[in-house]
Amino acid sequence: MALFVLGCSGSNEDVGASKQSVTTPTVSQKAAKNKVTINPDNATAQSVITLSADTSLLVNAAINWYVNGSIDEFSGGPRFASSRLKKNDIIQAVVTRNKKEYYSNKIRIMNTPPMIKIAKMVPALPKVGATISVEVDAHDVDGDTIYYKYKWTLNGKYISDQNYLSTDFKRDDMIVIEITPYDSDDTGSTTFVKNKIFNTTPVVTEGTPSFDGKIYTYSIKATDVDGDILTYKILEGPEGMSVDSSGAVTWKVRPKDAGKHKFTILINDNNGGELVMPITTRIGFK
Repeated sequence: MALFVLGCSGSNEDVGASKQSVTTPTVSQKAAKNKVTINPDNATAQSVITLSADTSLLVNAAINWYVNGSIDEFSGGPRFASSRLKKNDIIQAVVTRNKKEYYSNKIRIMNTPPMIKIAKMVPALPKVGATISVEVDAHDVDGDTIYYKYKWTLNGKYISDQNYLSTDFKRDDMIVIEITPYDSDDTGSTTFVKNKIFNTTPVVTEGTPSFDGKIYTYSIKATDVDGDILTYKILEGPEGMSVDSSGAVTWKVRPKDAGKHKFTILINDNNGGELVMPITTRIGFK
């Protein structure tokens, strides 16, 4: 005779398993739900700091921001920014709801690197023989002392790290100055200023008049630091006056030419440099 034993599906163990399918929030889950955080971690004095929390926590809640442990009376809401912030300030937010306070993490305000606002070469139109410097206007929001690194290049070749440049330039040389600001903590962005060596106007070093009673001469001595060949032209003068390629003015004087005369010579280096030379002379006969 065979004996069969049938199992029953309605055991206490099955009921227990059914109850475990309904979960109850743990303490850690509640804490995560009520967590208040502020970001970014690398905020600077000019940053906008934002608060993050579960939406339900912020309903009918008050948000206060603290700077170095003192409440900021001018702030409120999930975003915080202040022109009064400075490096190393400690920022924290507190959410108050139903008389309960929820504290955020703390953020230390980081250093802000200095920033160059304006930089320019002096003189603005450098020429052969010039000493070139740089004028810089920079700002540091933290009020730190600003220092500068310089790098000069001449026609693409590094030449100096001083705050000025003085060397044997020639016309059309290309100059670049790289200026990098920095404070005691960080380095700011580099600014580049480009320029070139401009043409130099001819210079008259000597002018010598002479008159022998018949021929009037005026010898012009002019130089050009760029080494340009100079040309001369009479812009205004008495009839018969001429000037040659060396700057020698010649005039065959007639008796009726006695008296005061004015004439003007144009000296040209043919590279954009011109000098107008006015001359006054008096012709007299013995």
